[in-house]
This record gives sequence, C-alpha cells and structure tokens, in this order.
Amino acid sequence: MIEYDLPEVGCYLRVYENSQCIHDSLQDTEAMAKEEALEQWRVQLNEWNE
Repeated sequence: MIEYDLPEVGCYLRVYENSQCIHDSLQDTEAMAKEEALEQWRVQLNEWNE
C-alpha cells in the first residue's frame, strides 16, 4: 500500500501481512515507492491498483 503525506514529505510504502504492517518506509515519490516494492517485495508495476 502507498499512503500519501504532504507533497513536501512524500509517501509511505507499507507492506501488510495478515492485516499487520511488517514494513514501513518513507519515499520521496510514488515511483520510488513502487521501485522499492519491486526490488524488496517483488510487486510488479502492473499489480498496483489505484
């Protein structure tokens, strides 16, 4: 899940397992969050829902 903060802050990449957050990282942009998700968690770009 990507959660947006204020534009000057960025967005959070949050990974959940069994309804519990197991990873939380702040990224500057949505693209950077998706890149981290791909590299760390193998979430393909076409798997994201708006």
